[in-house]
Amino acid sequence: MMDLGKEHDMTGAYIFRRLTLVFLAVILAASGCGSGDEVTDEDLNDNGAENGEEPENGEEPENGEEPDNGEHTPPDRGVDSVDPAEGPVSGGTAVEVMGEGFAAGMEVRFADQSCIDLVLVSDTRMSCYTPASPEPGTVDVSAVWYDGEVKTLEGAFEYVEEQHPPAAVVDYCHLHYPFELEAEPGMETDPVYGRVYHEGVTEEDGRDGEIIADLGLGPEGSDPRLEDGWEWFPAFFNIREQSDYEYEGTLDAPEDEGTYHYAYRFRLNEDDAPWTYCHRRTDGADSGSDHPEGYSPELAGVLTVEEEEEEEVDPEPDLVDYCHLQYPLSLTAEPGEEDAGPVYGWVYHEGVTDSEGNEGHLLAEVGVGDRDSDPREDEGWVWYEGGFNERKENDFGELVNYEYEAFLDAPADEGGYDYAYRFSLDDGESWRYCHSGEGSGSEHEDGYDPEYAGKLLVEEED
Repeated sequence: MMDLGKEHDMTGAYIFRRLTLVFLAVILAASGCGSGDEVTDEDLNDNGAENGEEPENGEEPENGEEPDNGEHTPPDRGVDSVDPAEGPVSGGTAVEVMGEGFAAGMEVRFADQSCIDLVLVSDTRMSCYTPASPEPGTVDVSAVWYDGEVKTLEGAFEYVEEQHPPAAVVDYCHLHYPFELEAEPGMETDPVYGRVYHEGVTEEDGRDGEIIADLGLGPEGSDPRLEDGWEWFPAFFNIREQSDYEYEGTLDAPEDEGTYHYAYRFRLNEDDAPWTYCHRRTDGADSGSDHPEGYSPELAGVLTVEEEEEEEVDPEPDLVDYCHLQYPLSLTAEPGEEDAGPVYGWVYHEGVTDSEGNEGHLLAEVGVGDRDSDPREDEGWVWYEGGFNERKENDFGELVNYEYEAFLDAPADEGGYDYAYRFSLDDGESWRYCHSGEGSGSEHEDGYDPEYAGKLLVEEED
């Protein structure tokens, strides 16, 4: 009995083979083969077997293979592993998916999200980038074939939290100077200096832009790392001192009187770089930011804010600009002699003595006291009023001085005495004392020097 099914298969195979021969003949003709070169069945298959045909010579197929009877067994399919098996929740991890039966048109899913840029490397390997995950945890990885078949490897990939390397901190810093300040409420303080060291930065000039510095002020005894209430003011590069950078800043004193603490802080000029807080330097290993606790309020700078008590200061007296004892520079008189002299003194005051008629603005007196005494301090001096005599020229021929004339009474006891002039602009409330012009008059560095006073000798006349 004829096997119709097999005959149907062979007829179809025969037709396919003949069409192939025609196609190859066309190609050979186009490539220059002679028209008499015929393509035979043997050119296609040495055994004359194709697409399920029995060998025409009745021999077995080569390599011991069973003849193709038209049936096809699909390859095994599955997901064996994912490498690497973990990555951040942000996704983007490059992975390789290993398995069997991979083919074009597939999809790989991590949980319910398709992986990105899937590449079919072979029928056992694919590569892609992981999608993002809303939360950390283990997810299944599934391979989806073009015909809808799905193979899943449970718990094949774990999403983890982002792992950021810790940001760099400055190596060392300290509050340099001063450690104590005083200020009135609301006033700006004197400058405060802080120093910082960071390897590879502060040893060189011109890299201060890589460091950020603040000077802060907060409640007494508080820790700026942990407690609120600190106010920070920018500090600016001052100098490089050996391997350190020094920064300078000022504080605005609070409006309320009291005691406050201040400190420096430094950080690298990088995103999310943390601050390093620093108190003053000490002699030991606990200096500055190297302190075991990092920062100690006991070593902070101390600011005292209080109103300054205004001292009552006597107003500066309005004294004549210049004066001197003019003539004579020595006198002799008998004990108790009255009106010894006359004695002349000169005075200059801008706006007064450089014009006529202003003598009423001045009070002039000549005095006598113990030898080498200072009339500004010795209350034993006796004073006698003088009167205006005439205007006098200065060294340039200008009439700018007033000359006064006075007489004095000699003391009753014999001996040596001093005499001098004094002038006042405020009716005797304040005086300028003056010796001779040989000692630069009242312009002497001490104002008055007994060495240059007039010398009075009191003795009985023979």
